[in-house]
Amino acid sequence: MMQRIFLISVLLISICGCNEVQTKITPWEISYPADNTANAEIAAFGRELFFDKDLSVDNTIACASCHMPDHAFADTVAFSRGVNGRQAGRNSPSLINAAFSPKFMGEGQVPTLEMQVLLPLLDQREMGASMKEVIEELKPKYNAKSQELFQRDLDAYVITRALANYERTLVAYASPFDLYYYGKDKNALNKEAREGWRLFSEELNCVACHPAPNFTSFDLKNNGLYKDYPDEGRYKVTGRYGDKGKFKIPSLRNVALTAPYMHDGKYASLKEVIQHYSRGGEGHPNTDTLITGFKLNPEKEAQLISFLNALTDTNIHK
Repeated sequence: MMQRIFLISVLLISICGCNEVQTKITPWEISYPADNTANAEIAAFGRELFFDKDLSVDNTIACASCHMPDHAFADTVAFSRGVNGRQAGRNSPSLINAAFSPKFMGEGQVPTLEMQVLLPLLDQREMGASMKEVIEELKPKYNAKSQELFQRDLDAYVITRALANYERTLVAYASPFDLYYYGKDKNALNKEAREGWRLFSEELNCVACHPAPNFTSFDLKNNGLYKDYPDEGRYKVTGRYGDKGKFKIPSLRNVALTAPYMHDGKYASLKEVIQHYSRGGEGHPNTDTLITGFKLNPEKEAQLISFLNALTDTNIHK
């Protein structure tokens, strides 16, 4: 079932010394499953679950432990800490605008948010619980709410629908770039960021893999991160040699908040990421043909980083 959600980009302008809010309504479509349509009360329930550490086997890890609101619902370390001091297998991606993704996980093998939210709950390196344990732990707190909203006792269906409903509300399209590009506010980006956008969209053709508005094509590509990949990505699902090293392309929205970068947090800064692509990768045979290397002087590198910083949304839903 498709429901059209009108995402509101907030344009802040100052008139006579007072802040006045204008809105430009831009339609993007969020796909909601027929059994989990947009519902503010269910989303609020999902938010409670998202921040509740009782979803983990030792009551120490919540969804928000690895997907921090202040960091665009990503983490600040290469591998998030799970239960019993264990490390997650991959860098935690941002959940902002996950509602628009047609596939989930690094291999792109999971088709819905409802299915995706199960994986960290059950992963022994992350939250480490069985669904039976989670339900028994949460029932005293949430069964009445489950009955109210779903007319059934708390179970896996309720937990996954509520969490996914909340995650679909994590939508952010009010960055300086949005105000400039969609809101037609020519003052929203400074000259350095505007030149960075020109480099990104024209000279370097970064938009081939990171097109607006989501700044991802959602495709799976090998970006030449390693000559020999310790984590073989999509290959683990398909067994096809051509899929070795392929991972889902991440969105660059709020990228300034989500370091470290790459599926394993290999790079600590945007500067390091740019230098990786300028080298043309590390020479893996499956490296995408678009990654050929380029040269940027320090001024252009600074312009590109300025543009990437302009993808940060100051109105991120918390």
